[in-house]
Amino acid sequence: MTAMRTGSAYIGTGAQAGRSAAKVKALLSVMVAIIVIGVILFAMRMNMIARRADRIDTLNRQIAAERSHCQQLEIALNERRNIDMIRDEAKNRLGMFDPGETQTRVVALPGGETDAEIVTVYDAGE
Repeated sequence: MTAMRTGSAYIGTGAQAGRSAAKVKALLSVMVAIIVIGVILFAMRMNMIARRADRIDTLNRQIAAERSHCQQLEIALNERRNIDMIRDEAKNRLGMFDPGETQTRVVALPGGETDAEIVTVYDAGE
């Protein structure tokens, strides 16, 4: 069980060489295990990032759709706030008219020459 020295390296006996080989195998096994675990963790992380990116894309599409809907609602609201449209609706639906405006109704009597509808004419009064 003596070791010989050649240059700066020791040449050991067979038992020492066997232990060194076992240590190298164990070290390589640990390194391979660490690499495999690292690859698995990296793949899991990439999968999670991809799923979150898909979720972000979905949410961005939903936000765009909601903004578009909001703009359509604002346009409809502005149309309903238009004073000319309000006047037309008040005249046509409710039979109202502006102050200073006269209202003339033409009514066809039954048994007349024609069965005309009731017609309302608005004239600006003086």
